[in-house]
Amino acid sequence: MTTARSRGEYAVVLLLGVAAAGLAVLATTGGRSWGEVVVMAEGMPPRSFVTSSREVAPWAGAAALVALAGMGAVLATAGRWRRAVGALVLACGLVVLLGAVTAGRGTDAALRDEIELTSAAADPAAVDAALDDIDGQTWRWLAAAGGAGIALAGVLVVARGNGWPAMGRRYETPAAPRPRDETDLWRAQDAGDDPTA
Repeated sequence: MTTARSRGEYAVVLLLGVAAAGLAVLATTGGRSWGEVVVMAEGMPPRSFVTSSREVAPWAGAAALVALAGMGAVLATAGRWRRAVGALVLACGLVVLLGAVTAGRGTDAALRDEIELTSAAADPAAVDAALDDIDGQTWRWLAAAGGAGIALAGVLVVARGNGWPAMGRRYETPAAPRPRDETDLWRAQDAGDDPTA
């Protein structure tokens, strides 16, 4: 693989991972709606109920944040450490994806529990009708897309990361110079240098 192609691939995977992780963070934090229903109970005004990822997949937001940090760590690592970071990013992507895809049942249960605490629960037929038509799940599916993108970036880091450029060593602390001993003095004299100057 040419260096230019390797750098291009590296940049694309980093961009994919950061964008997907950013989307997942956005979709899983801040109390965004993962499900919303309006209960039209008999004799009462319509009442809206909303559930978020914190209630149905609380670990998805944490996994998205770890994935975002992991994509930063890909820049600072090389070799087996980069592959390990890629595996962590992959695992986080799968956690976010699984949380979003399997949240359907949890969303239904969380909404039902919230409704049970109100007077709207007095009309079970209206509650069932509302729960059959859960709306406002856009953020949940955006989280799933973000999780899939994170997982793909993790797979690519594990599979291809060894061939990508690493950070330069110019930012590392230089090694302390070795103290001079008698052999260094003799070598300097043999080379024609005056070690006393």
